[in-house]
Amino acid sequence: MTRARNEKAPTASGEARGAAETLGRAIDEASVARETVIGSPKGGPAMNTPIIDYALAFHELGLSVIPVRERGKTPTEAWERWQTERASEDLLREWFSDGSRLNVGIVCGAISGIVALDTDSPEAEAWALRRLPHTSWRVQTSKGWHRYYRHP
Repeated sequence: MTRARNEKAPTASGEARGAAETLGRAIDEASVARETVIGSPKGGPAMNTPIIDYALAFHELGLSVIPVRERGKTPTEAWERWQTERASEDLLREWFSDGSRLNVGIVCGAISGIVALDTDSPEAEAWALRRLPHTSWRVQTSKGWHRYYRHP
């Protein structure tokens, strides 16, 4: 946590803000997705956007994308490889276009250039509000909040 406290907050304007909003919105929506999620990975709203569109949009943002089990965070693939190598678009299409009910997972760290901090209790949220820099990359979860920062 000490490292994250010293992080600079992501910019809150221009292209970075748009990417942050897309990432935050899509991560939030994908966390409750079944076959499809509501919203568009590229900006405007669209109903029933296939999960593959989110996976490809995240990939275009430079993130390392992996499939995770529906309504969960458990990877369907051994994910250690994806900490140092990004999946190809062809592999993403193979993973996410076969009709399986999956969520999109983002591998945090140097490979994606982001870190995520969870505050899953009122005490953790109070601590974060007092000690962490503001970030516009913030998504509410069923237990609290996820905050995203640039990887050091």
